[in-house]
Amino acid sequence: MTSEEFQKAVLEEFNALKSDINAIKSTMATKEDVHKIVAEQQKDVIAMLQLLDKKLSDIQEDMKSITEIVGEHEVKIRTLIRRPV
Repeated sequence: MTSEEFQKAVLEEFNALKSDINAIKSTMATKEDVHKIVAEQQKDVIAMLQLLDKKLSDIQEDMKSITEIVGEHEVKIRTLIRRPV
């Protein structure tokens, strides 16, 4: 193999590696974008869960008040009536 042939082979291999590196960089950029989107969605989900938790706590407090007003026995009787046998 002559010096010219060797240089040509090395240059071809270098160009192939360069295109592989560019493809990897492109894929990494896409993955970073996906990671950012997922992080934003995760923040939204956490906010929604916190809101649901607050609403559930409010409902539980209301149920306690209703039970105190109506009477615990009356609530349990009505609950049993609604359950299918």
